[in-house]
Amino acid sequence: PILFGSIVIVLGELVIWSYYWRTPLLLVLIIVSVVALFRADRFHDVQFVGGPNSKGIATGAAAQIGFEEAVARWKVVNCKPDCPRPILIAGAGGASRAAYLTATVVGALFDRGPDIRNRVFAMSTVSGSSVGAVVMRAALADAAESENPNRPPCKSDTDQLAWFGDLKDGTRFRTKPDVTTSWLDCFQKLLAGDFLSPVIVGLAYRDNFPIQNPVNHQPLWPDRAVLLEESFERRYSSVTTRQAKRCADAGKDDDDKGLCRRFGFHPHPRDVKNAWLPLLFINGTSVATGRRIIAADVPIGKSYKDKQLLLPFAYDVNEIRNWRPKRNANDKPHDDKIEFCRMPAVTQGSDAAPSADVPGKTIDNCFRLSTASTLSARFPVISPQGNLRDRSADVRDKVVDGGYFENDAMATLADVAWALKATYGLHPVAIRIVNDPVPREGKEDSLGGGRPSLANEDERAFFDDVLSIVRTLTATRSGHEDGHRAYLEGALTVGPDKEEPAVADGKKKFTGAHGEDRLYEVHVYELKAASEPAPEGTPVAKQRQVAQKPVQQFRLCRRNIDQAKIGKTAYMETVSMSWWMSHPVQAYLDAQLCVEANWNRLECELQEGRIAPGGTCR
Repeated sequence: PILFGSIVIVLGELVIWSYYWRTPLLLVLIIVSVVALFRADRFHDVQFVGGPNSKGIATGAAAQIGFEEAVARWKVVNCKPDCPRPILIAGAGGASRAAYLTATVVGALFDRGPDIRNRVFAMSTVSGSSVGAVVMRAALADAAESENPNRPPCKSDTDQLAWFGDLKDGTRFRTKPDVTTSWLDCFQKLLAGDFLSPVIVGLAYRDNFPIQNPVNHQPLWPDRAVLLEESFERRYSSVTTRQAKRCADAGKDDDDKGLCRRFGFHPHPRDVKNAWLPLLFINGTSVATGRRIIAADVPIGKSYKDKQLLLPFAYDVNEIRNWRPKRNANDKPHDDKIEFCRMPAVTQGSDAAPSADVPGKTIDNCFRLSTASTLSARFPVISPQGNLRDRSADVRDKVVDGGYFENDAMATLADVAWALKATYGLHPVAIRIVNDPVPREGKEDSLGGGRPSLANEDERAFFDDVLSIVRTLTATRSGHEDGHRAYLEGALTVGPDKEEPAVADGKKKFTGAHGEDRLYEVHVYELKAASEPAPEGTPVAKQRQVAQKPVQQFRLCRRNIDQAKIGKTAYMETVSMSWWMSHPVQAYLDAQLCVEANWNRLECELQEGRIAPGGTCR
């Protein structure tokens, strides 16, 4: 509020001088801003950089690997000889709270041991959870680079104390938090920073007056999306190296570490002591078509075994950047032999941008992990659209928040699950992490029978004619979730191994696994005080509408919970969605690790799913 409100002081001073000089200075300022925004056409470009400076052991040989190669690498680590069920993670959007909760759940899984961590085949994320995903990738890669892939790279003696685990009151934990040994603690500390202040500075001041260099047509200062990326970079660097550096200030030796790492370059497990790094699928949305634009470790839309296409209805950031319009009838706009981030040399076009292939020049065609996060996390106002230019320097598309397409990243995960099951004979499970608070019981009216709940629309409000349109557009993404969840459950369903004889009612016994039994969901529940939890046998769908009593006996629960001393019910109907979180919000999300509805079935899966085919946790 102080940063954003400070612009009132500046504009107030301008109005005073307007009266004094009898000149509409405020109107002049607005006109100057509009003209500057129009002329600085590169101000909101997605930031691309050169390739890696050096090849560390955690940096693979190519920016992307084939999907078949990815499956083969996963099997090297996990199939000895039987393969466990691969774990797929779907992270919903929601700014810092999404990043924090996604990393909390995944960190708790990783703390169970390398066998569980190596089972996580891929993470499909949207918006804030994408920030969590790239931070986790950076931490895993840095740990592997240090030749100790099981030890987090965080330092304990930093001055970054925004994490509630740094509070002096240690009685709230059963064991003292340790960011140097616990992936959960390390991930939480990395994502508990203040990422909002730089964005507000850019939104209030810098982004309104972009100035372009007349020589190379590049902006003289970055937009607020880059400021957000740099705030991620500074936080990560501070917690892992004790120096708050952005990548632009990093030396050559540090430009291939942390969030400065180039996206992709998945390492082979044999190079990192047989440790597996989960594949990333970072979901954005195309402004031009409304389809997904994905940054992934594997090529999107390319064929794999038996000529199947991976995610055929989505775009790959790499193929957009690699595209070149046809210059004549015989020209190929896209050369499949050109490997992304290993582009041939190019010359400079009329606007000082790469345009054609000429020996002796190179094009910056990689992007950092920090940039990958904002490809997906560009929600309205806080972050602008990102221009994606092709090899001719033309804007081919613009990318915005992945939540415009679907806020839970389940559509992408379902395509991955189908590929694993249908082509490679693996039977994955999925964990869906939702950071929106579950509404209290009775607030929605269920139609039953698997039907959606009826809405409970408010009476007429001011500006309904306009706001109804906006509300409909934002609610549509949630309306897609039911269909994509059904698609994911279908992909997770395992048919019967053999036909069983008919039973008394004439129906055949089903010996497979239903998709709903292979989909595990983590939600943000109301935390009950001294009262009983849901009765035994209550369906999970019903449990979601019931306040949950924290249970200490789960190994994933780190809290000291004395039920007799919990005097009040903890419930946040609206958990703040910004790039900053208070200590109470962090503690509230952390306490979800103690909720039975979140971990009861998942605890079963962590035991049963290790050996194929394993039991089913219904």
